[in-house]
Amino acid sequence: MTNTPQNAPGPDYGQGSKYGTAAYNPQQSFEQDRPAKVATLHKMTIASLVIWLLSIIPGIIMSLSPEFEEQMRQAYIDGGMGEEMAAQAAEAAGTFGIITTVVMAIVALIPYILVLIGVPKGKNWARILGIVFAIIAVLFTIYGLATSGMSLQIGGAMSIVGLILNVLFLVVNIYWLVLAFNGRVADWFKAAR
Repeated sequence: MTNTPQNAPGPDYGQGSKYGTAAYNPQQSFEQDRPAKVATLHKMTIASLVIWLLSIIPGIIMSLSPEFEEQMRQAYIDGGMGEEMAAQAAEAAGTFGIITTVVMAIVALIPYILVLIGVPKGKNWARILGIVFAIIAVLFTIYGLATSGMSLQIGGAMSIVGLILNVLFLVVNIYWLVLAFNGRVADWFKAAR
């Protein structure tokens, strides 16, 4: 037995609400659409990685050159080191530089991989990690460009290639930061948690 009369008017489900809101639809998705700039952010991460890896090559080639070894040997002699010891130290400096560069490249790949995996999935931590490392990259690249006078003198064509790659790396990372701080992109990452 019910308390409502047989012919009592029920709620009107076919009409719009008098309050201007639609009826609840459990199938409705409230997720924001993924902004196109998120895909661009991912592509810029890949571009940054490729340019960075390419920019390592001229430095390695320059450190293998006889000119670099001679420059190092002369610097050691000017510092008071003997001829024979300076020659050995200059040779070791080139090898040590290459080993250090390779190890640093392997370590630096870790944040790139994390950002490359996290950004397409909408992980805000990946965006923040990318922001931190992009800022560090921009600062170190600006410093490197400001102090690259000596390597331009002894590096020849390889130093010019390195300079061009570093400028390109700088531009890509600044653009990456602009995309990462874009309001729609940031909102999407925060909502996608």
